[in-house]
Amino acid sequence: MRWLTILIMVIGVTNCKDEGAKKAPNFTLEDLQGNKHSLADYEDKIVVLDFWATWCAPCRAEIPHLKQIQHEYGEKGVVVIGVAVSDEKDRVRDFIQQMDINYLILMGTNRVAQTYKIKAIPTTYVLDKGNIIHKKFVGFYPGMGDVLMNIIDSLITSEPQ
Repeated sequence: MRWLTILIMVIGVTNCKDEGAKKAPNFTLEDLQGNKHSLADYEDKIVVLDFWATWCAPCRAEIPHLKQIQHEYGEKGVVVIGVAVSDEKDRVRDFIQQMDINYLILMGTNRVAQTYKIKAIPTTYVLDKGNIIHKKFVGFYPGMGDVLMNIIDSLITSEPQ
């Protein structure tokens, strides 16, 4: 069992990419109430952008960590945005209530998933202010919540005060 945990962590670390200083592509998607949200609306924030689905077990495991990030960092200029892919609106709505999700959920489209080159879920981007891609994670592994919080802490402390 210990080897399996190590293997999962190695795969997760291998799938963590430093994306350099590329700007994340803008998109406009609807939330569950039909309100439109553009990524550009959040350029003044650090954004954790998570592509997920209700039927994805690793996505379910990641959600408590994303909720914690939104709770602990929301007042510090950090926003978590979940983009539901390959899912129906009613199923997503029920899932959000069941999981008590406290962050923005948008209904994804095939076009946005293709633009972000989503090949597996969850895929999580950490965007610095200006929507600059800082890191990309494919999959979820034990300890990833702490890694995300460490990255966010470093982005917050590296900003000019």
